[in-house]
Amino acid sequence: MTALPERIWTRASCLFLMGVVFALSNSPEAFAAEQISGWRPTYDLVMKWVNFTILIFIVVKFLRTPIKEFLTGQKDMIANDISRLEQKKQSVIEQIHQAQGQLVDSDRRLTELKERMVQQGEREKEKIIESARQQSHFMMETAQRKVAHRIQQAKANFRAELIDMAVNAAMSELPSLLTEADNQALVQQFLEQTGEKPPQ
Repeated sequence: MTALPERIWTRASCLFLMGVVFALSNSPEAFAAEQISGWRPTYDLVMKWVNFTILIFIVVKFLRTPIKEFLTGQKDMIANDISRLEQKKQSVIEQIHQAQGQLVDSDRRLTELKERMVQQGEREKEKIIESARQQSHFMMETAQRKVAHRIQQAKANFRAELIDMAVNAAMSELPSLLTEADNQALVQQFLEQTGEKPPQ
């Protein structure tokens, strides 16, 4: 856990030292120290390096732990953020799975509802057809009864008319065909059938 910040600190220190060395090697004092003879420029250059070394030592001694802790804290914070984002991602994935499951369940229920509605419609259609069939059968029977009744009534009327015509014809023709002797014989026959005596 401390290896990564330490590597970062080491690389940063190396880069910083290289930058300082480059700056000092290109400074006008360094060129002047090479051109001017004597010990003073060399002493100044050595003291600068000594001061720089002390500064680096102080920075490494006192700032190494805070920087390491800072980097460690940053790493922990980033790790916590990544963990939190992973949890959110997992939660979103679970919600997506739940939504997909609900969608599949809704499709299944919709299909079942459609099938039930179709079956109910078929049953209602069968009921309507059966009801219409029964009504038509009842209407046919009623019509047949009415026709049979009218036929019977027509037959009865026809019979009555035939009887009336026969009676009328008989009544118009019998008086000319019957004689007085026939009338007496008919009266005698009627009286015998009724059990009464003929008048003397």
